Amino acid sequence: MSATRSKKSATGVRHHPRTLRLSRSALRLLVALDGPSASANAPIDTAAELVKAHRAKAEAVSVINPFAAAWLSVGAPVAAAGEAALRAEQRQRRLELRRYVADRTGARRPWPVLIPLGTPANAILEAARNADLVVMGLHREHLLERIIHDATTLHVVRESNVPVLAVTPDLGGMPRTVVVAVDFSREGDAAARLACTLFTGCARLVLLHVESDFDAAIANLDEITRLAREDGWAAAFERLVNTLPVPPGAKVETAVVRGTVPGTLIAFAKRRGADVLVAARKRHDLAERVLTGTVTGGLVRRAPCSLLITPPDFADASADAPSRARRQRAATRAASVRRSGGPRSRSDGRA
Repeated sequence: MSATRSKKSATGVRHHPRTLRLSRSALRLLVALDGPSASANAPIDTAAELVKAHRAKAEAVSVINPFAAAWLSVGAPVAAAGEAALRAEQRQRRLELRRYVADRTGARRPWPVLIPLGTPANAILEAARNADLVVMGLHREHLLERIIHDATTLHVVRESNVPVLAVTPDLGGMPRTVVVAVDFSREGDAAARLACTLFTGCARLVLLHVESDFDAAIANLDEITRLAREDGWAAAFERLVNTLPVPPGAKVETAVVRGTVPGTLIAFAKRRGADVLVAARKRHDLAERVLTGTVTGGLVRRAPCSLLITPPDFADASADAPSRARRQRAATRAASVRRSGGPRSRSDGRA
């Protein structure tokens, strides 16, 4: 049984209001949908809330698998289905989905709708190249539906180069309670910042560090864990919280729990009634996979709530964005200096 080692609630935390900046000035959402049905409601409603909160741009995608469609409809290989029939199905799906999304969101400008042909996971990953965040469903009703649908979700989560928000049917809007798995690494810190930036309506933010037996065994070999242990978990959490754009009015809680991952994350999120569980996906070599297992796979299959999973390089991309902006501003100033014929003095004495 897991036991809470340390727990702290913080109020009056400094807030750092920021606009959402991932890779572009305007957030671009790719909303992956099965089709115009009730299973699309939660992803559509959640994406609509994010569009409203961040003035984001959303695009819907629904994939037609030609091989599956051919076998299910006529019991023949793909070639026999006929390109004309598939194109007609694309047009019909686009028309129906566009109408369904428009009715659901009530948006003045309808979302663009993509209906690609291919395997669902690969087609979604291809479309996500032009997005900052993928929003898709995470089914929890029927076993067969979970096996088929969650396999696609897991594939996208594991391979996506952008964060993925996998939404359970009971979310359908801005989450109120968000649990973030933190390990005080750059990847974990970046995932926490993204959660704070995205979920502006969050009322309770819980930062959870899970210390597994394996982590405890190698604590002296891992620099981040060693420093956190030496300074104390409270100090480590305080440093992290002071860097986060905590939503105004949100209550921040922190906890350290001893247990296995992802089982402890799942149990903790269930006890706290989390609407979204946030975690950073990391690259693992073979030895680490044998020792610790695949955390994201366990979360997608067993999490009791929606998931926000960030990719391994997300911390680097987030850190590079301000650097690129600074380089661009420096280049612009240098060009201005060259055009003016020399440096100009500033009031603070710097050239």
